[in-house]
Amino acid sequence: MASLILRSWTIVGAIAAVAALQAAETMPEVSNRLLSKFALVEKIDEAVAGHILFLAHKTDICSALQLYQKQRESKGQHDFSLLRNIALIVIERNWHSNSPEMQLMALFGAAIAMDDATRYVLDAGLCSSYPQLQFIALHLLAQYPDEEAEKALFSALHAENLLLRCEAIVCLARKQHARATSQIDSLYRRMPAQLHPMFPSLYAMSGDRAALAALRRLLAHPCSAVRVEAIRSLAEMGRDDLLADIRQLLTQHDIAQQEACCFALGILKDSLSLPKLRLLCNSQEPSIALAALLACYRLGDSCAAKALAARANRADLFAINALQNIPESNELLASLLTHEQQQVRINAAIALLAQQDKRCIEALKPLFFCNASDQGISSWTTPGKTLKAWKIAPSTSANWKQNPLAQETSLALREQLLIQTALLPQESFLLLANELLISQQGDLIPTLAYLLQENSSPEALSLLRHYQSFPGAPLLRAWSTLMLYRTGKDPATIATLGEWIKQHCSEEMIRFRTFIPSTMRESTRSTATPFQLTLEERSRLLIEILEAFAQARDEAGVDLLLYAIAHGHPHNRAALAGLLLRATQ
Repeated sequence: MASLILRSWTIVGAIAAVAALQAAETMPEVSNRLLSKFALVEKIDEAVAGHILFLAHKTDICSALQLYQKQRESKGQHDFSLLRNIALIVIERNWHSNSPEMQLMALFGAAIAMDDATRYVLDAGLCSSYPQLQFIALHLLAQYPDEEAEKALFSALHAENLLLRCEAIVCLARKQHARATSQIDSLYRRMPAQLHPMFPSLYAMSGDRAALAALRRLLAHPCSAVRVEAIRSLAEMGRDDLLADIRQLLTQHDIAQQEACCFALGILKDSLSLPKLRLLCNSQEPSIALAALLACYRLGDSCAAKALAARANRADLFAINALQNIPESNELLASLLTHEQQQVRINAAIALLAQQDKRCIEALKPLFFCNASDQGISSWTTPGKTLKAWKIAPSTSANWKQNPLAQETSLALREQLLIQTALLPQESFLLLANELLISQQGDLIPTLAYLLQENSSPEALSLLRHYQSFPGAPLLRAWSTLMLYRTGKDPATIATLGEWIKQHCSEEMIRFRTFIPSTMRESTRSTATPFQLTLEERSRLLIEILEAFAQARDEAGVDLLLYAIAHGHPHNRAALAGLLLRATQ
């Protein structure tokens, strides 16, 4: 193989020598010699490319990429066509392996690439004997907008796994496919009555005339939970043509149903129901009274706002959150920020945050400046699911431990609230961001870094540059450097990211989650220090950095992708090959 490379260098030298002798020879003779030399070089290049692909097929990807890099150095530029073929080979070999882990990575590689040449991997994933691979393939195929993906979704409707069929119908409903409603009807008739409450939302997603007729039928369902979901779905769809049916249901004495009807009549602006709603404002059931008061306010009754404020003053958490829909209540909410009860302070702050009032920040800090494993936030709703409140609880409480996904849910809610703070006045948001970064809130750093990048103001970029070299905080430094690279305003960051890739690419990026309760899993964050990154943090960073390189499509980024494929963990190669395909498109 070395001889081939030497020969190519010899030919290049010969061409240069021929060019130097042009003065001594006629132009036709020079042209003929040059053409023959170029033809020989082209044949040698094809032979080298063929050998590179042969090595890739033989799973000797390291040797294949080493030879490619030598050829690339001789040419002075990347051969994207050859790189594309190498990436396709890597994904194909992963999929045809007997390891579910390798097949998983092939699925992710195909999904990342979003290339027609890798579609067959996703189609084959639906036929896998591993349910996890089937579900992943189904969700990845649903992202494709073409007819071939829809055919694959319909094929999943005949799967033996009932949950897979349900997921396929959800995907069709989200796409609002013409046959989605008929498939929902078919599944509805086969499912036990206990699962019927999930169907109104499916019909609402489908949204055609047949789905509307089905929702109208469900308003008369014998199960209260189904009727409540149907009412809420019609309200969210804005279907005021069924107001007469909802008015009729309002007179029935079912707590959850009456609450849902009050919500729907307020959302749909049904002024004819105002007298009945005013009567329900005095209901003995708090959830019905609150829903009726909020509906009256939406229908223009100013007295309802005062009644809601009075309930909020009595530390009613649902009333406090309902005030976020009433702009003139901001002063009352601000006064509740100093209430003796923590739950009241937090709910008032979240309501103010929804109104984009910067006075909420101080009260929200205890929620942001904590570890998800120490304290969590959860939400709970009224019987009709139209009103929400927030509850803070230490993670050591009995209720917290009973929920295996409590910490993950709590982190997701904290991230949502942090995203809302970006809508506050810029000065207030940046002050909060600076405090969070200084305190090294590791679970919130990725979201905060993205928010600063999207802000892109000189002040936000200055914060990222400051923490790019912050001592004793590798997670913070890495995310700050990555976000600066993504802005495209600091080219020097690619060298830093490249060093990080070379240090950590030997670790697995994605793996199956073990089927054991989360309470039995060991937390890597609990044993890690601020000076160390957990496996999950390193894996996420590795994926994000390499994806940024693929999106940038510059030569230095492609070189680092090739390095990670050649020298990184073998399980990562198919996913990285997907990124390589994207970078060469």
